[in-house]
Amino acid sequence: MNDLLTAACTLAFLFILAYLVHLSIKTYSNVHEGLENATPASTTTSTSTTTSTSTTGVAAGAASYADAIKSASVSMTDKLLVTKYRKDYENIIINAEEYVNSAMLTLLVSSKLNPDGGIPLQTIGLIKTFNESKTGLNELMKYVDSL
Repeated sequence: MNDLLTAACTLAFLFILAYLVHLSIKTYSNVHEGLENATPASTTTSTSTTTSTSTTGVAAGAASYADAIKSASVSMTDKLLVTKYRKDYENIIINAEEYVNSAMLTLLVSSKLNPDGGIPLQTIGLIKTFNESKTGLNELMKYVDSL
């Protein structure tokens, strides 16, 4: 009986050992020295380096950064079809400038005067901001006309 128990334990040990050997062979059979099935580390590193320098515009990535900005600008301009809808865009800009003028006048007329009878500085600051937006609209009109 003792021999039978020893034989069963030895057989169980051999099965467990065979299973572990099978797992290790299965795991390491796909690995070859010097070969990686995933993307190589050098490609990943250079891609992330190129991406980071191209998004920050630093050093060697500056040229590709400038090209990416130019490409995005051309893409936006192409989507707007400025040559086809130039008159509509000019009307939008003209109407926006008229709206800003009306808003400035409304702001000035509706603002409460200071106790000394002067215009509040906050109102003057807002009118200045509106006036700067008119400058932006004028620059926008020049841009549309240049296309």
